[in-house]
This record gives sequence, C-alpha cells and structure tokens, in this order.
Amino acid sequence: MSDISNVIARLEKQRANIDSAIAALRTLEGSHAPAPKVAAPRKKSRFSAEARKRIADAVRKRWAEKKAADAKKVKK
Repeated sequence: MSDISNVIARLEKQRANIDSAIAALRTLEGSHAPAPKVAAPRKKSRFSAEARKRIADAVRKRWAEKKAADAKKVKK
C-alpha cells in the first residue's frame, strides 16, 4: 500500500507544479485564472400560453364527457 501512497503523493506534487506553471503563464499572457464554474440555477419549465390553453380545453372536454356519462347512468 505504501507504493500506492507514494505514487499518489508524487502525482499530487506534479499537479501542484503544473497548476503553478499554468498560473505563471497566465500572468505573463495578461489573462486571469478562470473563475471556478458554478452550476447555473435551473430555470422553471414553463408552458406557452397556447399549451396552457390546449391543456385547459382538454381537461374541460374530459370533465364534460364524464359528467355526460354520469348523467346517462343516473337516468337509466
């Protein structure tokens, strides 16, 4: 296990060296280090006015059919 730990330690040191080299190059280039990416907040899923109207009309039609079917059952 110590071999794996040694490899991990060397890789982390190399990563630190690479990060500092990149930062130095960015300062020479005149650009700043990029800001860490933050996940954008999710937008609400919204229906268009047309879609809301279609849904409302379908619900009204469904209930009208159910009400008519119930009225037929009561008459029999």
